Amino acid sequence: MSHITGPQQIVLVTCREHMDVFGKTKLKEDIVTVGWHMPCSHDPPLYAIALAKTRFSLEVIKKSESFVVNFIPYRFRDKAIFCGKHTGAHMDKFKETGFKKEEARSIDAPRLKEALAYLECELIHQFEAGDHIILVGRIVHEDSLEEGKRLLHLYDEFFTTVK
Repeated sequence: MSHITGPQQIVLVTCREHMDVFGKTKLKEDIVTVGWHMPCSHDPPLYAIALAKTRFSLEVIKKSESFVVNFIPYRFRDKAIFCGKHTGAHMDKFKETGFKKEEARSIDAPRLKEALAYLECELIHQFEAGDHIILVGRIVHEDSLEEGKRLLHLYDEFFTTVK
């Protein structure tokens, strides 16, 4: 489908919650790569992301009821691919990728220090959409930190950016 719909900006979504992993409760922070996302309301300000039902981050977000959408520069292409291919259930993606985390201002979640901009969201709705769940968050804080070339996905592992 992506060869028809065209390039889609890639974002990294971060989240945090106490989760049961192998019978133990652990504080888990995760980073998931998301290509399907969009603003969906001005008033109130809402943002939607779509996550596959198999994603560990989906369970973290459902339980924590919050997430951060991090808009990243093109130079983090390989880290975005890594975060999309691996589950955070059994690894620390912050440690594995070298991303630095900062505390979100309005929710209990980490955000990426390297992000060009970010949206802090409180989960207000979720909808089943085939093999994905659409999560709608109310934007409670946003910031644009710097300009930069954003990461755009073409198809498979092919990416581009714009000037």
